[in-house]
Amino acid sequence: MGIPPCHCCGLSIHVSHLAHELAKKSYEVHVLTSYVDGLPSHQEENGVHVHRVQGLNPHAASFNDWIGGLNFAMVKAGEELAKTQKIDLIHAHDWLVSVAAIGLKQKLQLPLLATIHATESGRINGSLNSRQEMIRLKEERLMHEAKQIIVCSQSMKRELTHDYRMSKNKISIIPNASRVSQSTNSDSLSQTQINSIYCFGRLVPEKGFQILLQALHLLKDRNKSVHVTIAGEGPYKESLERMAKELDVSNRVSFVGFLEPEECLRQLEKADIVVIPSLYEPFGLAALEAMSSAKAVIASKVGGLVELVTHNQTGLLVEPGDARDLATQLERLVDNSDEVKKLGQEAATHVFETYSLEKTAQLTIEQMNRMIKERTVSIN
Repeated sequence: MGIPPCHCCGLSIHVSHLAHELAKKSYEVHVLTSYVDGLPSHQEENGVHVHRVQGLNPHAASFNDWIGGLNFAMVKAGEELAKTQKIDLIHAHDWLVSVAAIGLKQKLQLPLLATIHATESGRINGSLNSRQEMIRLKEERLMHEAKQIIVCSQSMKRELTHDYRMSKNKISIIPNASRVSQSTNSDSLSQTQINSIYCFGRLVPEKGFQILLQALHLLKDRNKSVHVTIAGEGPYKESLERMAKELDVSNRVSFVGFLEPEECLRQLEKADIVVIPSLYEPFGLAALEAMSSAKAVIASKVGGLVELVTHNQTGLLVEPGDARDLATQLERLVDNSDEVKKLGQEAATHVFETYSLEKTAQLTIEQMNRMIKERTVSIN
């Protein structure tokens, strides 16, 4: 049984793909998620049962109250589900469902598997306020209560063992997979001029879009035709739009808001270069999808991106937070369409060989089966 949030960028994409891959392999998968107006409370699609749960405080003024009410409602929904379905394991994704996952583990006496996609302390990279400290405590409790933990990169494993004092033996590394079919070329790539740069993700400070705006400012008198499209929503959007005006690059940047997955991929196909300027990135699903689409990627030398991108081979790496370094690498590619094409082709081949949905699902199944077998042995 998976327990994701309603929609949370890369996390929800991962849960959706994993659930359907498990169903393809004849596993019965039940996903508990948040209720959405206009959608059925229960829906079955290709072997995946989605249960949309109405929280106890659907109109709560604060997010903390809303998510708390949802978690308590999920416990009740999970208990009701267990009366009619044989559930072997609970799989929780991140702190948002930690209370529900731990409650169901205790009430149903089932093994708990947790996938930690990111941590609050990693995102903030500094002192935490009271709300952020609360999130950290929920993360820590979930990790301790889980029988096993899945992370997506060596970087995340180091973070959990160092910052959260988790045992290395408790943590498995299973990389995320791309939702994009393998590409070998970019049809949109100009043979003589590179002018389309694309970025997508949550508009929050740790994604580093402000560094890209600063780099674009450094290049504004040298590469007048370059245009940047930034897709996504988030609390940092107004600050970024204001910064673009202050840096005098607003005429070369388009903020297109949240895009549905299909439209996001269509925009990706049109791009020449994709920039991932993150300051914190446990894995880098955006980079993975760009590489799958045979795009030349410039990414920050941070977290899981370092494991995903090989500098000068499957993309380019820059120092995180260094606008001048990013500007230098952007100018390098803008002036060299042959290198853009070569990096994209190498990236697509690497992703196709290493990051498949089937492989991710199989590794997850092996982890689940070990946990279920251990429980069966202990009961007998």
